[in-house]
Amino acid sequence: MKYLCDDLHLPIYVPFCTFSDSEFAIQLAKNPSFHERTKHIEVDCHLIRIKIQEGLILLSHVPSGC
Repeated sequence: MKYLCDDLHLPIYVPFCTFSDSEFAIQLAKNPSFHERTKHIEVDCHLIRIKIQEGLILLSHVPSGC
């Protein structure tokens, strides 16, 4: 992704803000103690957690509703 943005001359701002309406998903991504109870999580989700811990991705809660 970085190379594509470089080719298109698009800046990448770090941390990259990502929004979710699931508080559980945010807690799961930030807290590794939940890991033991989530054996079905795919490898890509573990990569996202690593990027959050490195400070490259910032998760924010956005409530869903009318």
